[in-house]
Amino acid sequence: MKSAAEPVSKVIIGQKIFYVDVADSPKEMARGLSGRPGLAPDHGLLFIYPDKDYRTFWMKDMNFAIDLLWIDGDKVVGLEENMLPEPGVAFDDLRRYNSPQPVSRVLEIPAGSVDASQVKVGDIIKFSL
Repeated sequence: MKSAAEPVSKVIIGQKIFYVDVADSPKEMARGLSGRPGLAPDHGLLFIYPDKDYRTFWMKDMNFAIDLLWIDGDKVVGLEENMLPEPGVAFDDLRRYNSPQPVSRVLEIPAGSVDASQVKVGDIIKFSL
C-alpha cells in the first residue's frame, strides 16, 4: 500500500472526490489507518474485499477520528460518523462498528467529511482504481 501522500485511486461521490489508498490484502486490511498520525482532507482508505459479507471495524491504535462508508457494489448502504479513537482501551473493550448488511467495500475518510460532503445512504459511488 502506498502512503497517504501517494494515493493510488479516486472515489467520487456526487461532486466530491476522495483520493484513496487501497487495502485489498489481509495484512493491509488488518492495519488499516492504525498508527498513522492523521489523514489529509479529501483523502481516505478504501477496503476492497473479495466477497460480500458483514464487516466489523474498530478504532484500535487510531490517532484521529474518521467517518466510514459501508458500500455494496457502487452504493452507500450505511454510514458511521465521527468514530473516535479509544486510547488505552483494551482490544476486547473497543467499540465495534458493524455493517448494516453484507458489503464488499468500506471507505474510511476524515471525520466530518460525510456531513461536509452531504453523503447519504443510497448515494452512488464511482471508482477510478
